[in-house]
Amino acid sequence: IPLGLTKEDFFNGVSLPRNRELMRVFRDVEMVESLGSGMNRIMSKYSRDNFEFGGNYVRMIVPYNWIPKEGEVENEEGQKSSRETEVDEKVNEKVNERQRLIISVITQNPYITQSKLAKILEISLVHVNKNMKKLQEKGLIRRIGPDKGGHWEVVDNE
Repeated sequence: IPLGLTKEDFFNGVSLPRNRELMRVFRDVEMVESLGSGMNRIMSKYSRDNFEFGGNYVRMIVPYNWIPKEGEVENEEGQKSSRETEVDEKVNEKVNERQRLIISVITQNPYITQSKLAKILEISLVHVNKNMKKLQEKGLIRRIGPDKGGHWEVVDNE
């Protein structure tokens, strides 16, 4: 916490940037939408229990359960959409676990890059590329648009 702020100030969103010039640069290049609004947004999603205070640091522990297990792609209400259920049924017999995860991630984020997929799945970019090609050959996914600016689509094989 910057000097002069208490934990209560921190949780109430009191903004005291450590490097004002850096924050000005971020604002000028539109990398921040509004100075001093971040903690209020963070606190609307996470509890105080997600923060750990040390002598010279604040650590935020973010619950991370983004990669779904087999058949567990869920919407915000915790229920699988009918589209995701259809995809699961059609895909189950044709793909391995890694390919199933790739399809699940693409279903949630069609604009994901292969390099981000590699990080999420903790595998090499080469393995992601090979599995994506296999999924395309099986007719389960396709690329819409260019490499930059395009997106992936899970093919609806009725």
